[in-house]
Amino acid sequence: PDRGDPLRQVPPVSGIASAMAADEAGGCSSSRIPTKSEGVPPDASPKSWDRLLSGRSAEMMAQLAGFNKQLDALDEAIGNIEASLNANRLAPGQARDSLAQVEAQLDKLQCHGLDSIDTFDLQSGKQEAKSRRKSLTNRGEVMHERIEDLFVRIKELLQK
Repeated sequence: PDRGDPLRQVPPVSGIASAMAADEAGGCSSSRIPTKSEGVPPDASPKSWDRLLSGRSAEMMAQLAGFNKQLDALDEAIGNIEASLNANRLAPGQARDSLAQVEAQLDKLQCHGLDSIDTFDLQSGKQEAKSRRKSLTNRGEVMHERIEDLFVRIKELLQK
């Protein structure tokens, strides 16, 4: 397999355009989780949901779970870039370019995904959604710090 492209397995940040369109339309168009009246099957929601949520809260939690998966993919891409750089499988210039792409995807996810989440109108899942959003935002900030540290390291390698 080609080890020169650490982003080859990282999908683009998806769902942001549909999330933005859904936000403008007043709801989520992504995968729908049943409401209280329909019941929530065990595989439709995270195990930590110990009670049934309103339709809007369930949709918000599903959207946050999707953002978490996207952060997982971006975190993996950062790790792949770092590992490839450490093993000399990726030139510093290529690592810089790949890392810049990941950073752009992270920025897009934060600005058009996480920052677009409004919890003020939620009822049953308001506190949990606020907590998850804060956790995901903090995770994104830590990822930005990791990216910046890698950029500094790459800059030093390029100056040698």
